[in-house]
Amino acid sequence: MKRLSIDTIFLVFFFVLSLLFTYFLLFDLQILQEWISPDSTASHTVVHDEPEQALDETLNYYSVSDATLSDLLIPDHWYIYTDQTVHEVAECEAIDQLVKQLDDHPFVIDNFNIVQNDSTITHVLDHPHHQLNFAANIPLQLLGRWIQENDAPTRNFEVDRIVIEMEGDSVYFMNSQTGRFVRGFLNNKLDLKELETLAQHYQKDWIEVEQYQLANKDVYLPKASSTMTQKRYLLDKVPESLLVQAIFPTPNYVLSRDTEGNSETSNHQRTYQSYESTLTFNPETQILHLLKNSIVEPETLSQADAIVESFVPVKLYNYWKDSLKYTGTEQTTHYYRRYLDGYPIYSTQTGDDYGQITTKVFLPSAHQTEEYRFKMPTIILQAEISDERKEVKMASGPEVVDTLLNLGFTLDEIENIQLGYNWGSDMQQYQIVDLTPHWFIEINQKIYSLEELANENTLSDELATSHEGVE
Repeated sequence: MKRLSIDTIFLVFFFVLSLLFTYFLLFDLQILQEWISPDSTASHTVVHDEPEQALDETLNYYSVSDATLSDLLIPDHWYIYTDQTVHEVAECEAIDQLVKQLDDHPFVIDNFNIVQNDSTITHVLDHPHHQLNFAANIPLQLLGRWIQENDAPTRNFEVDRIVIEMEGDSVYFMNSQTGRFVRGFLNNKLDLKELETLAQHYQKDWIEVEQYQLANKDVYLPKASSTMTQKRYLLDKVPESLLVQAIFPTPNYVLSRDTEGNSETSNHQRTYQSYESTLTFNPETQILHLLKNSIVEPETLSQADAIVESFVPVKLYNYWKDSLKYTGTEQTTHYYRRYLDGYPIYSTQTGDDYGQITTKVFLPSAHQTEEYRFKMPTIILQAEISDERKEVKMASGPEVVDTLLNLGFTLDEIENIQLGYNWGSDMQQYQIVDLTPHWFIEINQKIYSLEELANENTLSDELATSHEGVE
């Protein structure tokens, strides 16, 4: 009987307690929270706001670059020819300042006329001048920021260097591969003394260089050896969710996971697909592939229009905060390259090139529904570990050329020679990267470091076969 009374008391207590909880849940949840924990109200408010605040912070931290296409079409090098000597103004800040001056005082083209006259080019280059060299051939229409036209609009003509006379007012827009040029003139508001003053301001960064004739163009290489800095950076990954949200503003996609095959890559690859876009993302490589379908009637594109079109996804999805430049076109694929401190970044030993962004723009066709294919690494630099810097001695231009000749190469089969950074292959699960200075050589539209060419084990079969004397 006593046991029954205790059970009854417990039942009544829990019944009353349940009534109280029901009342609080229905009519006054705040009192219930304060009763359970006096501090719970403040905590609840923070938790409620936290997801929205975190999203805002993510969007602020990971923001796409605000660079325009014009920003990607600036010179790689500024050379000054005086007293039979060529110097490079080897400071990227100097080029930025030069670009600002040219923006304010564009060149003038009175009569757009494409000329091929080797003697004129020889004469111009043998006299004092400023020379601005680009990383690629660029349609003159896309350099409109620097050109004031008093005649008909510029036609299809590509240039890779601009030569400014010091002893006159002529400007030459040259194509090194074809030997053709278009002549313009200085804006009467641009004083050559201003360019000279600007160059003199960076004279401590001048490097004496000498000219070498390669397969399709001239390059200027330093006469003396120098030092560059190897840098170590913490890496960051652009969140996959952020990219998905940018490409699919509304979640109207189908997500599929590639779980077939034995490779780790196939096990982790994910594809997001809608009628308009297909995004493939591989966390193992941190490389994004985007296919964009055309939803409008295709139009015929000029080379300039195709480059503009290729920049569309770069503008939308590029999170690289340092310099980025347009570096050329091969058929319908347009290339952009990441730069650091004025030097291009390559990764010749990682399989995927973490310095390169590509857009393949499809030609109009009644049977072609694809507009472009876009490929971009989603790894970006976060912060430099400054106490990990190392000085690296770089060979001089003559030493590089001698090495190539001793390896059996000839200069007329080499397309480019340039200094740059190599993106290290050991990224420790995409946490850290070493950017090491190297000489890079372009042969058959492929990039090799000088060390790779010197090591026959790294040569491709076709390259090794054509140079059987390499030891």
